[in-house]
Amino acid sequence: MIRVTKMAAVAALALAATVAAAQGDGFTKKFPLASCQFISIGGNRYFPLIPGRQLYYSNAACVAAGKCDELSELWITTERETKRI
Repeated sequence: MIRVTKMAAVAALALAATVAAAQGDGFTKKFPLASCQFISIGGNRYFPLIPGRQLYYSNAACVAAGKCDELSELWITTERETKRI
């Protein structure tokens, strides 16, 4: 009888944990678009999204210091044109 009770308690806890995880999975499921204000410029200080801007990233300092073997370069270009949505 004790074994059945323990198994039932474990099953109940597992079910409760599954339900709790499904409800609070950290993902946004509703987006209140009516209260949003969209603008043509955005991003943050490390990745600014300004129309027509080009960003260049490289590991040249790492290669010069001998910490990296190969030079890697990345160019990111945002379009000049914006579209009202």
